[in-house]
Amino acid sequence: MFFTFSFSLQKPRFASVNRMLAILIPFALLIGLGCSQRPSFFVEEGDLSFDVDTVYFDSIFVNFDSPTERLVVSNNSGKNIRISKIEFENGADFALIFDGLVSNVIEDYELADGDSAIAFISFNAEVKDEFLRDKLLFTVGDQTQDVDIEAYVFDGIFLSDSLLTPPFGNSVVWDPSLRYVVDGPLVIPEGVTLVIPSGTSVYFTPRKDEQFNLTSSIIVYGTLRMLGEKGNEVFFQQTRFGDRYEETPGQWRGIAFASTSRSNIIRHSVIKNGLIGVYQEYANNGVFAKVLLENTEIRNMAAYGIYGADLTLQLDTYPLIQANNCLVHNNSEGNLRIAGGGYYEFNHCTFVNYSLDFSRSTPMLIIGNYGIDGQSAIELPTKVNFTNCIVWGSEDEEYVQDTLPNSSFEITFDHSMIRTTLPLHGSNTVTGTDPLFPQFVKASAAEPDERDYRLEASSPAVDAGVPVSGLTSDLDALPRDAQPDIGAYEYRE
Repeated sequence: MFFTFSFSLQKPRFASVNRMLAILIPFALLIGLGCSQRPSFFVEEGDLSFDVDTVYFDSIFVNFDSPTERLVVSNNSGKNIRISKIEFENGADFALIFDGLVSNVIEDYELADGDSAIAFISFNAEVKDEFLRDKLLFTVGDQTQDVDIEAYVFDGIFLSDSLLTPPFGNSVVWDPSLRYVVDGPLVIPEGVTLVIPSGTSVYFTPRKDEQFNLTSSIIVYGTLRMLGEKGNEVFFQQTRFGDRYEETPGQWRGIAFASTSRSNIIRHSVIKNGLIGVYQEYANNGVFAKVLLENTEIRNMAAYGIYGADLTLQLDTYPLIQANNCLVHNNSEGNLRIAGGGYYEFNHCTFVNYSLDFSRSTPMLIIGNYGIDGQSAIELPTKVNFTNCIVWGSEDEEYVQDTLPNSSFEITFDHSMIRTTLPLHGSNTVTGTDPLFPQFVKASAAEPDERDYRLEASSPAVDAGVPVSGLTSDLDALPRDAQPDIGAYEYRE
């Protein structure tokens, strides 16, 4: 079964725990009543402290119940403080429960030295498609402290545990003016095509099953067509927003292509912040590439950017995955994992991992040529071609052949650059050990949105490629010259 990861949990012994609590709680209450004594003198001066300086709402979709966020307010001032007023600066968009008091304006609240209180803040407005800001104000005497509140509010079409069903015919075309939210698996059945036009944004919730496996995903038994355009891409991303989540891996599961799926196209799209960006399994029974990736970026996956497996004993006539002008980067386990053989084509692709946001000890490119049948490993036909590709990163070795001893496979690197110490099959391919050898514009910037994998003028990738039929432009949709550069981008002065 594809796209499957499992974990095991041991159930706690609730019965014995409950019996112990039944014995201990009365004693604890007696001790607490005997020892605690409320201070009798409070002053309107002193500083409060907060566990966060900003309360972020991950995301708010008006179709879903509003989430509630928590703020801990502590008094470590050495004084018993009377808070003369607690209120919102604007007051209309949020609701407050403070230490059990349900009100948006609380007056004369007393907080003893060394004590804390909890504020629960929830969304309380009907707005759509806005970014809302407010402040929760704490006035002590003539001094006011505040905590920022930020919320992103969207309207969307919700698809929860859905089987895609066309209203008529065998295709569904989404409206790019709407936002689509996938909660749990969205299944495209065999014989059905989902068309996602340019400019469409698709969001996936961080929902998990009882084993804590991410479940929000698209599972394709039929056909998926993501038809973005340069400057008007299709976006697949998480439902959570704000700086904490914008470039964080592992917030949804990914896109999986099953055995009956065929003739899929992902063009001018951005796929980010999931577990596995593109997961393809089983043979290709069509007359085109099973999954065609063109001018697409895949980044910030908690496992792999692209994962492919054939698992059959006959090499396909057409590729399982063909990728042209694609950028695959910053994926925690690796950028490309091929397991179980198969036929793949990669042209003008840049695979980069500089591992600034996570620790990594495995190569970004792993190619295997076998499958497991019971207890035995079976050799599977394997053909993988890289033309005008860059495979580079922060590890000394960024490529491993996970192959059976004395087995046969065809892995070819033609006019490419790869950070490896292994001998390679192909022509005009450069290897090396310098982590910045390709000379990207800004490869190792600390912030993901600052990274730029276009080429410097002095890069050895400039004018080092070979023309590939049909690929006359680069990832930026700019023309390539007669002597193209290696990688997804053509150098521009």
